[in-house]
Amino acid sequence: GLCHPLIHLGEKRHYKKGTLWEEASEVPFIWVVPGVTSPGSVCRRAVDLMSIYPTLCDLAGLDVPSHVEGANIRRLLENPDATWDGKAVSTMGYENHAVIDERYRYIRYQDGSEELYDHSKDPYEHTNRADWGGRYNTIKEELSAWLPKNGMRKWEKDQTCTDSYYADNDAFVKRCDDGSF
Repeated sequence: GLCHPLIHLGEKRHYKKGTLWEEASEVPFIWVVPGVTSPGSVCRRAVDLMSIYPTLCDLAGLDVPSHVEGANIRRLLENPDATWDGKAVSTMGYENHAVIDERYRYIRYQDGSEELYDHSKDPYEHTNRADWGGRYNTIKEELSAWLPKNGMRKWEKDQTCTDSYYADNDAFVKRCDDGSF
């Protein structure tokens, strides 16, 4: 496989992968592209796995399909210190997402609850600043603009499509013949 997410080994009283916190959602992301990347270079920018497809399309000289939401990171492959205002998005289950930039992690759950961590002051994500108000409201608003707009559709139990894809708390999400959710 491409990578394997890390797991919690007791942090925040969790012993599994199923969270949107840093420890469980960070993955090694290694690219070697002859003529593009430099040996030994390291990029510290926030990117996510949705960038794989558009970047591969660009590197292969192919058009990126219109339904693809990921960012092309070729600029970062060429220059790891390039200006970058992109964010990384992580999803766990139905409508539970995290948006990460170089300093903050913002999490919004399906029930509307939120978490906001400032990695410059709290790298282990122990202090949730989501309800602190002030400038943190502005940060939440900026990061929430990056939440997925084309998430999985919620299906009722009696609706049908081929192959059940995901079920969470009786909210069934199924993949249809046309590939949509």
